[in-house]
Amino acid sequence: MSVKSCTDVLSKVEEIAGLAGYKVSRHPSGGLLVVAFDMGRGRTQNVFIAPCGTTPDGKNVVTISSPCMAVKKGLFKGIGRAQALDLLRRNAMLTFGHFAIASAGDCEGVMVCATQIVETMEIEEFEALVNTVAIVADEYEREHGQDRF
Repeated sequence: MSVKSCTDVLSKVEEIAGLAGYKVSRHPSGGLLVVAFDMGRGRTQNVFIAPCGTTPDGKNVVTISSPCMAVKKGLFKGIGRAQALDLLRRNAMLTFGHFAIASAGDCEGVMVCATQIVETMEIEEFEALVNTVAIVADEYEREHGQDRF
């Protein structure tokens, strides 16, 4: 995706977020948006929105994601079989989104993600997706005694 189209996609999402009453900021990298949530009881959760490609007919798609656990890369350092099966079971129960593993440098992270076509995204869809991603990620973090993201 070109820089111009990436900027255009993020601008459209910013517009929808503003109409929904959400305050978004541009990440210093310029390639994604951040929505900071106050989850109550001193807990916070960041949700990131980034262009991730296009549909076969050329519509722009964004990923809405929030990290919920960092794990180390390497043999016997990442998530174990029981945790992987737990994430798969949770995926089967989620109404919106899914759990995924994403890599960054020497770390991997468990993320809650959802995708949405930008050109057809309505305010209510935006709200449902960012809220669900934030809530599910925070619940997973809380269950594991964390509040890092």
